[in-house]
Amino acid sequence: MGFFDIRLEDVFSPIYLSSVVRNSACRRTQLFHVAYVFIKMANSPRPEVWVLERSRDNGETFKPWQYFAETENDCETFFGQESLRPITRDDSVVCDTQFSKVVPLEDGEIVVSLLNNRPSANNFFNSTVLQEWSQATNVRLRFLRTKTLLAHLMSLVNEDPTVTRRYFYSIRDISIGGRCVCNGHADVCDITDPNDPYKLLCRCQHNTWNNEGGGVCQNCRHFTTGINCDKCQDRYYRPYGKPLDALDVCHQGRSRYELDFAACQCDNFYSTGNCENESGRCECKRQFRPPNCDACNVGYYDFPNCKPCDCHQNGTRGNVCEVGAGQCPCKANYAGKNCDACNEGYYKFPECIPCDCNSLGSLGPSCHNETGQCDCTNSYAGRTCSRCEDGYFGYPNCAFCSCDIAGTKAEICDKSSGACLCKEGYAGDRCDQCAPGFFGYPNCLPCNCSQRGSVSQVCNPAGKCPCIPSFSGRTCEQCSPGYHKYPDCIRCNCDPAGVLATFGGCGTLTTGELCECKQRVTGRICNTCKALFWNLRADNPLGCEDCNCHIPGVLGGLRVCDSGSGKCHCKPQVTSRRCDLCKDGSYRLTEANLFGCIDCDCDIGGSSNNICDKVEGRCVCRPRISGRKCDKPLTTHYHPTLHQYQYEVEDGYTEQRSPVRFGYDESLFPGYSWKGYAVFSVLQKEVLQDIQVENPSLYRVILRYVNPSDEPKLAEVKLIPDSPRDTEQIFMARLEPGKKPNFVTVSGPVGDLPSPYVIDNPGRWTVSIKTSENVFVDYFVLLPLAYYEATVLQQPARTACSVGEEEDICMHYAYPDASDFAHVRGEAGHVPIDDDRKPVPLFGDARGMLGTTEMALMDENSQNVHLDMRIPYPGKYVLLVFYHSPNASQPSSLTVEVNGQRERHKGKAVLYACPYTSLCRQVITDAEGGVAMFNLDDNNINVVLKGEKTSGRVGIDQVVAVPEERWHMDLIEPAPMCTRRMGQCAPTRFVNPPRGESVKVEFESGNEDKMSKVMPPGIQDGSTGLIYLDHQDAMVDITGKVPNPGYYVFLVHYYQPQYPEFEVDVLIQNGQFYEGTLPLRHCPSAAGCRAVIKSLNGGDTQFQILENFVLTLKASILNI
Repeated sequence: MGFFDIRLEDVFSPIYLSSVVRNSACRRTQLFHVAYVFIKMANSPRPEVWVLERSRDNGETFKPWQYFAETENDCETFFGQESLRPITRDDSVVCDTQFSKVVPLEDGEIVVSLLNNRPSANNFFNSTVLQEWSQATNVRLRFLRTKTLLAHLMSLVNEDPTVTRRYFYSIRDISIGGRCVCNGHADVCDITDPNDPYKLLCRCQHNTWNNEGGGVCQNCRHFTTGINCDKCQDRYYRPYGKPLDALDVCHQGRSRYELDFAACQCDNFYSTGNCENESGRCECKRQFRPPNCDACNVGYYDFPNCKPCDCHQNGTRGNVCEVGAGQCPCKANYAGKNCDACNEGYYKFPECIPCDCNSLGSLGPSCHNETGQCDCTNSYAGRTCSRCEDGYFGYPNCAFCSCDIAGTKAEICDKSSGACLCKEGYAGDRCDQCAPGFFGYPNCLPCNCSQRGSVSQVCNPAGKCPCIPSFSGRTCEQCSPGYHKYPDCIRCNCDPAGVLATFGGCGTLTTGELCECKQRVTGRICNTCKALFWNLRADNPLGCEDCNCHIPGVLGGLRVCDSGSGKCHCKPQVTSRRCDLCKDGSYRLTEANLFGCIDCDCDIGGSSNNICDKVEGRCVCRPRISGRKCDKPLTTHYHPTLHQYQYEVEDGYTEQRSPVRFGYDESLFPGYSWKGYAVFSVLQKEVLQDIQVENPSLYRVILRYVNPSDEPKLAEVKLIPDSPRDTEQIFMARLEPGKKPNFVTVSGPVGDLPSPYVIDNPGRWTVSIKTSENVFVDYFVLLPLAYYEATVLQQPARTACSVGEEEDICMHYAYPDASDFAHVRGEAGHVPIDDDRKPVPLFGDARGMLGTTEMALMDENSQNVHLDMRIPYPGKYVLLVFYHSPNASQPSSLTVEVNGQRERHKGKAVLYACPYTSLCRQVITDAEGGVAMFNLDDNNINVVLKGEKTSGRVGIDQVVAVPEERWHMDLIEPAPMCTRRMGQCAPTRFVNPPRGESVKVEFESGNEDKMSKVMPPGIQDGSTGLIYLDHQDAMVDITGKVPNPGYYVFLVHYYQPQYPEFEVDVLIQNGQFYEGTLPLRHCPSAAGCRAVIKSLNGGDTQFQILENFVLTLKASILNI
């Protein structure tokens, strides 16, 4: 139990409760009328049982304002049957069960209105009872029981007696609303205290004024005094029935001739000197018996001295008062020297009622000295522990209910049968699932499906109601796109932002169109920006803004952007909405560059990172490094190499400090360094060498040696510190036999793991190499951690591979497969000369390296190429040009003519420099810079490529016709395939999630019959088992089990080298169902790619998994 005492002068501002008990200083404070109390919890549930109390005497005594408990049973147990009665009086104290529920677990709110629903709530100033009821100087929160969430059961299962230390209350904010009490001497309290903006002062009248703050009135008139001029001055009194706000509230009393005594002329020995309110009689001091003060009061003796009794009257036998500092004779239920406390087994002093604790359910006969609450064992409850605790049944045995508390009522289960008592919206034997018409377990919410728009009142696990086709939304509470006038939902629904101001509504157009769109808007309901425009807005007379794409930075010179976000289609190394900024790690944006920008190529050892200046490409260098790429040392500096850490053994000395015996025979030690090599034998067992270590680090020791014998030998390598603070370190080195020089890292006698030498303090050290075997040692190297780990020196490949320049590390790119589209090869083209068709000149260069056949040549001497193409059916098509240009310094511009049977179309293409190891692609654009859509009216068409401006030699590999419905920007955007070195793909790998917390499930597990027999081209690991989804078999199921219940992210590793990005439908079954989607972007990578499953409801990536789950993937959109 805890108390939190609040002085109202201090709380008209937020308060944070940082401890369970807080005692405020008790001094004379302002009296307020309180209207409401608002409490905001922090990281704990709301208290289960507690009392809101008030004090009108500055915290001396408190009375209850309102009781709170989770159940009516607790209300009756703690506060009596009368607390359950409704409000019938202005000062009724009732028990509220609304604000003690288990949810929410954090940030719960408690709202207490002290005036609402009371008889005089609308007639406040005419009810003295309600006015007095709302008055307080202090407010106290008395907590009687925490919300344990059944954690007390842990002590049963785990034998953990400390579990109660984990119970706590945590309050974030307390707000109290009220007003000052000015007793008719002020109308309002609207003056802000200059020292506290949350405190209001009375606007005083009748010559009273405020000087102390907090609404304290001074210079009271009419013989009044007190904080609020609410008391009479000494020797004055307030007659019967005289209202407090009357101007003549305080009287002197009648004369001695009328009553035979003078009012307030009292003997100060017996009296306080004040008049008794209403009667005017002298007020006796408390040790004298009123009304005449002529005897000692109860609890005092020895009139007229009237000293306090030694013994408490209620607890003393025989009304003994004086015992001369001895032990008072206490009654059986009282204790203490003065009988002023309840005895063990009794409570509620001074009555001291028996605890009556149930011996079966309580820990002992004692109880709380105020409430009488006995200390119950875990499965028992009630004041006397005579019933089962919530969550148990079958008194007196009280067995555990085994219900899910998230779905049960406060009582959890039936006390007799143990049947779980489900809250509304929950179902199942354990109340561990949502009932029909509810969703979102464990927080089951009503589906609230629209009666008008839904097929039924039962929604899916995500809360989505089954809608009639013309209705949409989670609860089917709105019209579907293309409908309007809810709740009738008539087809139309023109977008107000996209229609002209003069549009008269659906059906008013004579053209037969449904809606009349603004100039830059399209779509049946005028809700989509046209190509080259974005940001549909009602206040834009044209409807949408120009994309304003930065042409040097966009793919194919396209001016189109996303109609919603305005994002232009940037080249791979370009970013920003307009594609006018190089990505971090690249610089110098130029139109001629297919990738947009050049890689910074910052030296991984000399630069701080790979981010450089976007214009000049200058990298950020480490100290003492210079150059654009940070690859040069400053003047008077050099780059250290391993030679700075190499020590010749023959330069050392022996244990007797004599020179080392060394040899120099090339036949015994070919290629020895420096003077020769140290010879170890029984004659020279140890060689020492002093070294100076500059930097603290972990070090490895590497030996260059020859072991001429036929068996491995062992050598002891010891590091001896010069400083006594450091310790000597010894490891063994295994020297394998061999006639040629060999290297060994000191790794112990087995030679399995390198042995680290720890040098924390730079300075002088001595290295000792010791062996009595016949071996030769040339030198040793002391290798720092940064050299043998060198993780910071792993530089990723960023530069695209070019034909003939693959010695360095580079990135090889690829595009989606286009072989099933209609196409014509460049080598099949011709050049019309007079009436003749001459074959086109052939490019010839690098065709073998590109994996293609001959290409048509275009250069300054060959400007035209005519190609005859056959398409499968007439319709709208997008044309792509596949090409290679190894030595172009500037983009080449082409004019494209497409001739059908009746119609002719024109477009243009910009061919960027393409010296790369894969063919480049370009889309034909229209005059506005959008993707040209050719409406072809015949199966046979003629395509003419005319060079307006060519740079260098350009090889035209093929022209491809893509149907409009299958066009995707991925078809012209290169994606990384692999990192190449010396023309070969190097293996790469992903970082795997931590083991133990994550689960890896192979798709082929349980699906062996679906395993693909054909692997993706260039796959890094040919032994990997893969499941192939296509039109014939578009679905796969896998099962798994998580180690612990919780929220999990599903990460899918896949290969997708052929198609542009598409999505796969996902269903996760885990006792409940989650619908989701898996976006699979184009992925030619030899190592594969990874994607995260997203929920259809809000795009969340975390799913609650309890144990076993089934994951279903269905590739319903494979139409590329």
